[in-house]
Amino acid sequence: MVNKKEELAELKSQLANIQARVDKLEKEDNSVFNYPMWFESLHFPGFVVKFTGLQEGIVVKAVAAYDVGDSIVWTPHTRTLAWSQIEEPITPEIEQWEPLGGEYYVDSEGWVREDRSDYDYRMFGVEYPTKPEAEWATKQMRSFNRLLCYITEHTDGVPKDIEFYVDSYGVFRVSHKLINPIASSLSNKIKSGEVVL
Repeated sequence: MVNKKEELAELKSQLANIQARVDKLEKEDNSVFNYPMWFESLHFPGFVVKFTGLQEGIVVKAVAAYDVGDSIVWTPHTRTLAWSQIEEPITPEIEQWEPLGGEYYVDSEGWVREDRSDYDYRMFGVEYPTKPEAEWATKQMRSFNRLLCYITEHTDGVPKDIEFYVDSYGVFRVSHKLINPIASSLSNKIKSGEVVL
């Protein structure tokens, strides 16, 4: 009698061999597929990749650790345990937000000033509808501006690959490439009080 473990191992081996043959055939002849093709992840519902090849594609709807526009080598879209083919998603027209501004702005020295609205100040994001909002923003700007100064003073020239963004969970973050000795050193200096942002 065949042991269940042996039977399972044999089935897994057969499945791996079949998948390897499928992968080989698909790589030899990509003309089997009409690219681009859209697939939704079965592990992360709502996560959609526009495939331009068997394992090539870009994120068009993001969840989890990826952002729209990310492009890496993906698990082949032929893996039915990972992907489900869908129709091309309809992307609604997005109206880009612009600050409303107001009669209060934060000047280059961090003072709150009252004046009529100015397009350049409003677009740069230093104008606010009320004085309390401008005063609150002044404190936040100081920390952020001092962080930018620290980064530029501790890198060679203009920092490359450092950016600030809001991730797919709505959390404000610094790009992963800053996770290096500069970030570690800054964290220790903030904890010790040597640096105050």
